[in-house]
Amino acid sequence: MSFFLSNLILPLPLLWLILLVGFAGYLMKKKRLVRCCLIGAFTWFALISTGFLPNTLIRLLERTYPPILTIETPESSGPVYIMVLGSGHTDDKSLPPNSQLSPTALGRLIEGVRLYHAIPGSILIFSGDKMKQSESQAIVTGQTAEFLGVSPADIRMFTTTKNTADEAATFRKTFGTSHKMYLVTNANHMPRAMFLFRREGINATAAPTNYLVKEGTDEGFHKSIVPCSDHIFRMEAAVHEWVGMAWARLGTRVWSTK
Repeated sequence: MSFFLSNLILPLPLLWLILLVGFAGYLMKKKRLVRCCLIGAFTWFALISTGFLPNTLIRLLERTYPPILTIETPESSGPVYIMVLGSGHTDDKSLPPNSQLSPTALGRLIEGVRLYHAIPGSILIFSGDKMKQSESQAIVTGQTAEFLGVSPADIRMFTTTKNTADEAATFRKTFGTSHKMYLVTNANHMPRAMFLFRREGINATAAPTNYLVKEGTDEGFHKSIVPCSDHIFRMEAAVHEWVGMAWARLGTRVWSTK
């Protein structure tokens, strides 16, 4: 349901919906409705294609948890788990495993491998089912990790998980909740991911990556007011996460009242 809602109100589908309502008003000769829809469509396009609103919404998500710049060796004698959430791959066997991963998945993997090399005795966990592919993303990610110097003995895989809630539940069932664990995912997805893992009783340490809005690369006012596809992409990502978080919280309330 959250997937349906987030796609229904994504920037471009919502723009088309406003235009379709306006076209219906034109057919019914309702001039006021047509005028309102045209103004609404223009205003909405201006909001989603310029920088202020998309960058603000993304920044609120991405700066919830700070990046890990200094990695301290845990005092615990038990294993340290580094869970890299799944995020898509292709099934093109003419490509090496690293090229089969989506750019998002590759960015998450690199952050996970960075933590792995910095924390002695750590275990990397990769997740993601195969969807319509011939093998799961977890396997493809694991193969790529080996190319990057990760020992096969330090890799665990969740090959049937379909979403973040499923990944959190699977981790709890497999490893429990008492171990030190780092959670690697996109910075804009991290608030929802942390909420879902905490709902399972897992006290994870956030390791955000794949930032969309970065300091030091400010596009400036003159560029932020020019319509740009990058702004629409950021707006889509923000809407998807805000709707997903609302749905996750609603699901928690419904579950707790039963």
